[in-house]
Amino acid sequence: KRRLIKVIVFVGIGISVVVLLGVVFLFFLNKQDEVSSPQKLPSYQRPQAIEDGEVLLDPFIILYKQRDGHTGILEAQVSLQVDPRYTSNIQLNMVGIRSLVLDRLTTNIQIYTKKEILEILKTDLIDFGVKDVAFVQYQLM
Repeated sequence: KRRLIKVIVFVGIGISVVVLLGVVFLFFLNKQDEVSSPQKLPSYQRPQAIEDGEVLLDPFIILYKQRDGHTGILEAQVSLQVDPRYTSNIQLNMVGIRSLVLDRLTTNIQIYTKKEILEILKTDLIDFGVKDVAFVQYQLM
C-alpha cells in the first residue's frame, strides 16, 4: 500500500511539473512573439501608397568613385507622377522601377547633370505609366 501511494505521489508530481513547464514555455513563447513581431514593415517591404498620382520612392544612398579617386556619396529620393490608370502597374513593378532608378543613378552620377538624369529617368519610366519624375532630395557629398 505504501508503494502504491509513493507511485501516485511521484506520478502526480511528474504531471504537475510537465504542466508547469508547458505553461511557462507557452508564456515565454508568447512574450517572445510580442517582442520580435515588428510594429510595421521595414520601408523596403512596405507597399508604396499612390496619393494624388504621386509615388515617393524610398531614398537611395549610392557610393561612387569621384574623378579625383575619392569615394563620393549620393543621397537621392525620387518622386514619380503617375497616370492614375497605371496605379496597379506601378505597385506590381515597384522592385523593377527601383532597380531601374538605382541603375540609372549609379551609372550616370558623374556623366550627366541632375536635370539630364531626370530626363533619362522620365524616358525610361514612361512605359510604366510615369508622367513625370522629380528629385525630392539630390545631394552629392
